[in-house]
Amino acid sequence: MGGAHARLTRQVLEVLRNGRVNGYPELDEYGDYRIRMARRVAGTRVVVVVAVCADHVVCITTW
Repeated sequence: MGGAHARLTRQVLEVLRNGRVNGYPELDEYGDYRIRMARRVAGTRVVVVVAVCADHVVCITTW
């Protein structure tokens, strides 16, 4: 399972670095903005939802 986890981590980082924002940022119930980003990585479309907080970014989910 370690190899699959490392591969997913690299794919998520690639999306965060070079992905495109899909749609508009949405304000969530915590006062943070949620942004959906996507990019094709190694032939697979990877989508990441991130929360942009006051001082950091949190990866919420990937698929």
